[in-house]
Amino acid sequence: MSKSQLLWALLALSPLAFAEPANTPQTARAASGYANEYLMRELGARMSVPQGKTIQPDKPSKNYYSAQQREALRTVFGSENPLLAKRQPAGGGRINYSLSLPAGHYQDASALTIWDQGDMQVAVAPNGSQVYSGSLPSLSSLDKAGRFDIKAVSAKGHSMAGSWGGKAHGEIAQVSYTPHSDAHKGFSLEHLRYDSDYKRQGQYISGGAEYSIGRASAEGQSIDQLHLSLRWRQLDAAALAGLKLEADRLRTAGWLTADGDEFLNRSAPMLKRLLMGGAALEIEDLSGSYRGQKLTVKGKLALPNAKDADFSSGPALLNKLVGRLEIAVPQQLLREIAATMAEQYQRSNPGMETPLDKLTAQFYEAMSSKALASNYVRQDKDMLRTLIELKDGVVTINGNALPPEVLLKLFGKGKVPPADTEAPVAITMRQRGLQAAQQFAESGDGKGMLELCQRMVDGFEVDRDLQKANEWCGKAWDKSLYAAAIPLGEPFLNGELNDPAIPRRLQEAADKQHLPEAQFLMSRLHREGKGVPKDLEKAGAYLQQSADQGYLKAFQAKVETDAGKRSASPDSKSGEDGAAAAAAAAVANPWNLLMQVEAGFISEQSYRFDSDKHRRLDVSLDKLKTHEKWAPLLAVCLSANNPSDVACFRLIAYKGEKPRLQASSDISGNQSEQRHNIQALATSFEPGENVDLTVYASGKQVHFVVNGKESLVQDVDFPAEVLTLHCSTGDCNFNFLPAP
Repeated sequence: MSKSQLLWALLALSPLAFAEPANTPQTARAASGYANEYLMRELGARMSVPQGKTIQPDKPSKNYYSAQQREALRTVFGSENPLLAKRQPAGGGRINYSLSLPAGHYQDASALTIWDQGDMQVAVAPNGSQVYSGSLPSLSSLDKAGRFDIKAVSAKGHSMAGSWGGKAHGEIAQVSYTPHSDAHKGFSLEHLRYDSDYKRQGQYISGGAEYSIGRASAEGQSIDQLHLSLRWRQLDAAALAGLKLEADRLRTAGWLTADGDEFLNRSAPMLKRLLMGGAALEIEDLSGSYRGQKLTVKGKLALPNAKDADFSSGPALLNKLVGRLEIAVPQQLLREIAATMAEQYQRSNPGMETPLDKLTAQFYEAMSSKALASNYVRQDKDMLRTLIELKDGVVTINGNALPPEVLLKLFGKGKVPPADTEAPVAITMRQRGLQAAQQFAESGDGKGMLELCQRMVDGFEVDRDLQKANEWCGKAWDKSLYAAAIPLGEPFLNGELNDPAIPRRLQEAADKQHLPEAQFLMSRLHREGKGVPKDLEKAGAYLQQSADQGYLKAFQAKVETDAGKRSASPDSKSGEDGAAAAAAAAVANPWNLLMQVEAGFISEQSYRFDSDKHRRLDVSLDKLKTHEKWAPLLAVCLSANNPSDVACFRLIAYKGEKPRLQASSDISGNQSEQRHNIQALATSFEPGENVDLTVYASGKQVHFVVNGKESLVQDVDFPAEVLTLHCSTGDCNFNFLPAP
């Protein structure tokens, strides 16, 4: 980092950088933006040492400023030349200057920014080297949301003429944000320090930088003694000089209007040259303490003997990179983190009965057991250690090799994929295909069993076999799938099957679960006296119940028996017919789906999912109902087309005087050992509150991003091909959003 970048960033002599809220009017953003750009360009020009010349910061720069920029300076600072530069008496063979930005304030439609006078002293030797120091007592920005403060900024250092050599030191006593509302949390950073030291050694420049924060506090928690020490080795000096010239050109052109892509294109040859000399980056220390427990990281990344061809592609560059990272975490630190998570989880779920120590143990187990089992972490006495190495394009974690695709995905697929803007396509078990149904059935899934039963009754893509169909429907019934009573009703009426269990199941499905098709079949059984006593009155009652729920065949039968009289058709009830209603609604309006599910029932609908894109949904859970076993639930899950575990985002309403919805994710199912990796957000939601949810897959991970800021991530071992929506014991709104 150059001296001017360091010093002026620390002095914050561009105070309007902190005063541009998102809702600032365009004219105000332009004024503050131009004012900030002016300070950066002007200071950079006045502090740069031309080759063979000396610095003259009291001389006007050759930068050009438009009439709009000059007007912005008058608006913000009250002057077109706010920087005051004076030549001081010479001393010690040096020419001395002072630079200052007078104290002031700037207020726009939404914020007020106030700063004390910023001062800087510069002493220039005959050879062009500089010694400098500066200070800014305070800067504050206030808006409707809160107050942002920076206090006691200071900087000092020296630099060599025409090179990157020199030392720099900077300090900030405190950076803090204090919201006006108790509903929002603030943060503070205390005792910030920065040190750098660069030297030229022949054709190379080597050096390092050290950053530290005494304490970082937010959300009632704090991390102490944050420290980062980096060291660069063998950076090509000529390439650095070329990059500096390009940066100077960009600064002169104006940062707000400069073409960043052009800068990268023009700088690419110099960047390659910079690295081809055997450049290396060492992390001497990355550490921090939480509740007295210190985490440490050390490592190195190098590019030895690189050639031009090694920059031709990502895989080629990865094959050349050599890296090593050592991570050490005290077990007690993990326990402290688990305790904090448990405390937050318990506060956000006041109705939970799990003791705090047991909840802490559960969180600790969830964090540590999987990592230890997979050998991502090894135990060394009271420490947990991880060694990550990169060589020849292969990453190893504690000696276990990972394919190069893992690192390529880390770099290439770290961003959210593009939005899927096509209308959602609803799918059923039948549309997944015969093979999928067989695999689901054989793995114990009730819906797969029901699908095989129905296919064998219909003779669809399989031989018609009523005996085997009866077996599969019986197994699905044993899984509490009440719709399994229906496929065999017609064969029983036709005399093709004579199993007394069929009418018993149909009656239970009709009377207890209110399935309209089962009610229609019971009407026919009583009308014909098959498997049940012949009873025209009961037959009529069942037919009426089925018609009242909108079942088409019941309507047609009513037309025949009641001379065209038709009953009103209220919404379908919950339970298995709720799933059928969801499927019909998903086809009728693919973008918006409302599930209204009675207590103790669950409804679901599946859609095809494109793993190369993301889906964004607006979801809400409302009109919560009470059940002794089932809590109100909304879930959005990803799975494979064939049987797999599922990764789910859930909104669950736990019991309490005032129910709150807790957002969490986990892996469920019985296809692997990875299930039950529960993660939860500390944030909770009101019933009926809209939640913006973005769902996407990246490599072997599924991401659920809540309201654009909080993310729940699950490691998966299956391809994400199906998105399924679930609802239980309440009303669930699922709105697919067509635009990103």
